[in-house]
Amino acid sequence: MKTQDLINQGFTSIATKGRAMMASRLWFVPYFIIMVGLAALGGIKPNVGWDVVGYTGSALTFAGEEDFHKQAYSLVKEALPQEYNALITDNPTADRPSTYRSTMFANQDAFQEQLAYYQIRPLFVGAMALAYKAGFNPVHMLLLISVLSTIGITLLVYRRLVQDITPFLAAFFGISLVLYLRLPSYAGLTTVDPLLGFVFTWFVLSFEKGANFSKVIVFCLLLILIRSNAVVFTFPILMMGVLAKPLDLKITQLSLKQGIIAGVSSLVLMKLIEGVVGNYGWWTVYYFTFVESLNFPTQFQGSFDLGVYIKGVLEGARWLLSDRFTTLFYLFISMVLIGLSAHKDARNKAGQGLLVLAFAIIFIGHFLLFPLVMARFYFPLYVLSGVYACLVLLPHQVIKNKIN
Repeated sequence: MKTQDLINQGFTSIATKGRAMMASRLWFVPYFIIMVGLAALGGIKPNVGWDVVGYTGSALTFAGEEDFHKQAYSLVKEALPQEYNALITDNPTADRPSTYRSTMFANQDAFQEQLAYYQIRPLFVGAMALAYKAGFNPVHMLLLISVLSTIGITLLVYRRLVQDITPFLAAFFGISLVLYLRLPSYAGLTTVDPLLGFVFTWFVLSFEKGANFSKVIVFCLLLILIRSNAVVFTFPILMMGVLAKPLDLKITQLSLKQGIIAGVSSLVLMKLIEGVVGNYGWWTVYYFTFVESLNFPTQFQGSFDLGVYIKGVLEGARWLLSDRFTTLFYLFISMVLIGLSAHKDARNKAGQGLLVLAFAIIFIGHFLLFPLVMARFYFPLYVLSGVYACLVLLPHQVIKNKIN
């Protein structure tokens, strides 16, 4: 045999073994270990804000605790390192001269009025209340939910990627994406966002695959139970399902009647939750966040002010144009649109394009309602848009077909 033939045979053997190695399911093991480790880092060093006190106090009221004010601060202090005490009880920064946190610490009536902001997350707060009734610190339950939900998102991402690309590429891309998006920071959130992100990611991937109508309803109502105003996440997805039917696209197809039923059901549940809790309404929350802290929101008499609203949106837009995660989101959307315009299999992937369009609508809608640029609100949108950008640009099953 000639030397050149031996060389060619050697390269062919290496390439075959390389493709087989990339297709090995064992790549899931390091992926899983890394994701669990990153999420655990978030739980060990949590991303704490005052919300942890509000959620804990709300859980205690759900559990029927009478001394919920003193007990909430006691449980938070017990669960978190001492370095967080000042953040929870004192004024946050000198550039925001508000007595909000110190007032909440000292005044039970003022504290109680804040709880309606958190009780509109009944499923999340209810889980914390059950943990408290069972003898566990509800703050630990909150962190456990955040960590497990974040791990759940990474598993869903891997499962979706590996359907179209090799396990090696799925693991490599998944790890790269969440590292850039600072997964530990997200996993350490003391808010409802990771749980909402997990269920929303699950909903979208099920919707892409083709979920039946009853499953769509369940997901929509579940998201509302997690966060009552989650209609901003569900409505655009439902819209795309209605559009997919006449276009005959390969995602969940909904008739107009089914879309209306799902949307109305979500709104009814939202209004029911907010009515029971006594929610203060969107404008009160907006004014509290972007104008001044409201120590006693029940006393707020302000009506909608267009000038104040526009000022808040413009202030948020300044950060929107410079935020690196938002820039990445723009890039992913552009990649999907470019990929669809050039892809030979564009019709089969057009459903993914509709979902990415829904992500853009969700982003814009959420921003206009609450113009605060924080990655925790949009994390599942960033992740899912990245997944679809990868899948639209890469040829479907190319490497797998070569191996098989």
